[in-house]
Amino acid sequence: MQFFKSLSLKIDAILNPNHRFYPIRKKLLRLLGVVVAIHFLFFLILIWDIPSLKTLENPNLAVSTQVYSRDGKLLGNFYDDQFRINIRYKDLPKTLINALIATEDIRFYQHQGVDTRALGAVFLEMVEGRVRGGSTITMQLARNMFDNIGRKKSIFRKMREAIVAWLLERNYSKEEILMFYFNTVNYGGNIHGIQTASRTYFNKNANELLPHESALLVGMLKGPSLYHPIKKPKNALERRNVVLNQLFKYGYISKEDLEKYKSKPLGVANKSSYHEYVPQGTALYFRQALQQFLKEWCEKNNYNLFTDGLKIYTTLDSRLQEHAEKAIQKRIPYLQDLLNQEFKSRKPWEQNEQILIAAMKRSPRYHIGKNAGLSEEEIRKSFDRHVLMKLFDWKSPNYEKDTVLTPWDSLKYFAGLIHSGLITLDPSNGHILAYVGGIDFKFFPLDIIKQERRQAGTIFMPFVYAAAFEKGYEPCTIEQNTPITIKTPEGDLWTPKNIGGWVTEPLPLIQAFSMMYNIVVTRLSEKISVDFLIDIAGKLGITSPLKAVPSLGMGTADLNLFELVSAYAPFANQGTWNQPIFVTKIEDKNGNLLADFTSNQRKAISEKSAYNTLECLRYTANNGTAFEARSNYRIPVDIAGMTGRTQSHADSWYVGLTPNTVTAIWAGCIDRRVFFKSYYHGQGAFMCLPIWGDYIQNAYYDSTINLPDRAFYKNSDYKISLNCLKTEIKKEKQ
Repeated sequence: MQFFKSLSLKIDAILNPNHRFYPIRKKLLRLLGVVVAIHFLFFLILIWDIPSLKTLENPNLAVSTQVYSRDGKLLGNFYDDQFRINIRYKDLPKTLINALIATEDIRFYQHQGVDTRALGAVFLEMVEGRVRGGSTITMQLARNMFDNIGRKKSIFRKMREAIVAWLLERNYSKEEILMFYFNTVNYGGNIHGIQTASRTYFNKNANELLPHESALLVGMLKGPSLYHPIKKPKNALERRNVVLNQLFKYGYISKEDLEKYKSKPLGVANKSSYHEYVPQGTALYFRQALQQFLKEWCEKNNYNLFTDGLKIYTTLDSRLQEHAEKAIQKRIPYLQDLLNQEFKSRKPWEQNEQILIAAMKRSPRYHIGKNAGLSEEEIRKSFDRHVLMKLFDWKSPNYEKDTVLTPWDSLKYFAGLIHSGLITLDPSNGHILAYVGGIDFKFFPLDIIKQERRQAGTIFMPFVYAAAFEKGYEPCTIEQNTPITIKTPEGDLWTPKNIGGWVTEPLPLIQAFSMMYNIVVTRLSEKISVDFLIDIAGKLGITSPLKAVPSLGMGTADLNLFELVSAYAPFANQGTWNQPIFVTKIEDKNGNLLADFTSNQRKAISEKSAYNTLECLRYTANNGTAFEARSNYRIPVDIAGMTGRTQSHADSWYVGLTPNTVTAIWAGCIDRRVFFKSYYHGQGAFMCLPIWGDYIQNAYYDSTINLPDRAFYKNSDYKISLNCLKTEIKKEKQ
């Protein structure tokens, strides 16, 4: 108390106006006030925009969403402007940590965020006009985590870094700071974090990095573009060796290890699945369709798909996907060569220029011209100027060819390309196992499976038979196969014909099914009613609009592969339809379960009707139009299948079934006016069935997949006698 009383008396004496030194004291006090105000203002400027304590305690780093296949393979990531996969401290290699400390902050474990010895040297050199680093690991972390600190080289930024670094050290352990640091460092472009960098440059996880690889990645931190191991390998090698020297200098490695690691080549991957924002790798069409589903889920559940670090566990099997992609890459180039041979004597666009005009109006060049206000004539002229361009080409590396061509000629080239799509479902649960939405995602991102509807043709016929079985028909029911004339809703008379013009004596439905006789299908459609057929097709999974016309049973409607495979699956699943699904579960970045998914189910048709239809499909795969599925391929399980084609050969289909899989395939040119002239080449049995046979054969003999060897489910209550089958059916031309 006496102290404060004395202090009070002294202050009163100093401020006494009657004191002889009062004028001088008054000026000094004012000056002191100004100095204090300036310092206070300076402090406010420093801390004005630094992160809050709450932010420091709970940093929210943007983390890319990871997508996994059902067999545990990382398929890819969804990310916005930053591509980041976080890693835990325990997964950081010791040599990686040592390399960072030896190179960037040797007194890391001794300071509390700011190394005063190093900082003093920095300020002295700044006064002398030289700029150097001096930031500790924690100060660098502060800059990496919080953009509002800035990156301009100045004393003010250093002081702001120092304040935030001190706060970080108060809130986190040294191990947590190292973990945050390695998860936030930038390796150029949109690649952030050591885990992403490790996969980018070495195609491995960070915990698998070898010492010389760790040294390279730590060395890159000084300048990702200057020390880029692919673009500037000489710089990168020299910088890596500097880091190795630092490790030796501070006793982290021996002299022998130093020489050994310095003699190692850079060893970086020539191509990385993470080096660009453009999707790379496998299942690109699947990931595109998946992204749409996930965006909707995230919006409903308040998550950010690109920054919240979700873990998506999908239904896709990466091994089946690989076999499916390879089967298409094997068959379609062969078909393309055959079609190109036909084009030597018959070019569809020369007979019908509207093919090219339609292609022109679909092109980006046309829409750019339209948006710029150009007339149709001006746009058309722009297509006649030679330009440097890239073309898709099966025979070129990465299917990409550089050439000089007019855009008009490129329309001819692309109009003649054969496209294809394939999707596989597990009929028991609706899981999408393989998804090939086109021949090349980079050139043709349009997803044929979901975004392209094509005329169904004969691939629609099983729905007619399934509807007939629901009405009480049996596979051995005898039906006429002679011409029938029907009055259309418009009042016209319509007489359907079989392919090739053949008619036969009356025959069992199962044999008519296997030979795809249009007349029998039309007769069945009339007897059961087209409205009932539409109802059954809808229950089975057909979602496209179906017109109630007599020709519907012959496949006049347009369908996509997604609904087609969904609608065939109940035949192999006792009549139960499962909604196709992409995802089994979603976790947050910490591994907490956010949602799990199962397919919605409904009884589409009776078990007996499904069994009867499946028997027809089995007979077709072994004896009918799809007999090559059994005769040409060594598939060790029970199979069923149906080929499909349209009248002009513009659309070719095949749906193949095994007890574990249902696969739908389409092939054709984008413009329906471009197709094989030959009926043989244009049929589904020639274009699509070999894709399925090659794919399924390889899948079942792949020991890593281990698909079960079993037959289709059979209910002992439903016994079908096939004594009705005729070994010889009398045929004649209509």
